[in-house]
Amino acid sequence: MVENAFVGRDALQQRKEWKERLDVLKAEEKYEEALAAALAFLEKDDPDTEIMMDAADLYFMAGDYVQARAWIDRILLIAPQHLAGRVLLARICILGNRAPDGLAILERMLEWNEEIPQELQEKMKYTLEYFRCLEGADDTIALYPRVKAFIKSGFKANGPGIHTEVSDCPDFAAAESIKRGILEKEIPLLEKLAMFNSFAGAYYARGRLAEAELLLVTALEIDEHDQDTLRNLAVLVAECGDFDGAMEYAAQLPKADFCLLNLLREKSSHQ
Repeated sequence: MVENAFVGRDALQQRKEWKERLDVLKAEEKYEEALAAALAFLEKDDPDTEIMMDAADLYFMAGDYVQARAWIDRILLIAPQHLAGRVLLARICILGNRAPDGLAILERMLEWNEEIPQELQEKMKYTLEYFRCLEGADDTIALYPRVKAFIKSGFKANGPGIHTEVSDCPDFAAAESIKRGILEKEIPLLEKLAMFNSFAGAYYARGRLAEAELLLVTALEIDEHDQDTLRNLAVLVAECGDFDGAMEYAAQLPKADFCLLNLLREKSSHQ
């Protein structure tokens, strides 16, 4: 069927129909089929940066940052100022522990472009929201004045949304609000897991263990095998004095984590 899809049809019409099919698959969250359709089109036709961007986005949503980056590189060879490609590249850098590189990309974009589409601004915002939860993030952001200014104006424009400062959330209801905000975000599951763990870490650092547990348990409902969530829950439960529960979480890790086990043993011996 794919082999004959382009036979006897006008090229523009073919492309329009293929793109519509791709958009339907994405809307139905049939991401594997959508990726297969995008790759099939790109095999048959000349480079199409819009569908190449679809492929990059779908790889990114699947957590395959290597393939996503490979497609972005191809896009930027054809269109060096491609905004969506640059935003996705920045997000990959930030989520892949290369925050300065990602922030530098966004800084240049904000310098060059007065008009960035709202959809891309939203993607920039929730990636930066995640990053700001990490230790030392504000010091790093301070080195990029346009990004810092964008955060301030962007978060005001973002409405109620997710609070980015846990210190602004004094009670359990606020943690519930954060939970709903993350769940409602149209972002890859890996990003949701990272955000839940980051916000939980901020609560944990302030001794607000109930709020941290709420967010970690929600993350575990998304992916019961996520290693970061399991480790963090083990530490949190041990902090609450439930060492049997902590060991149960630790036992669910695919590989034994001796550092974690030693930490749990030390906490148990000091009780």
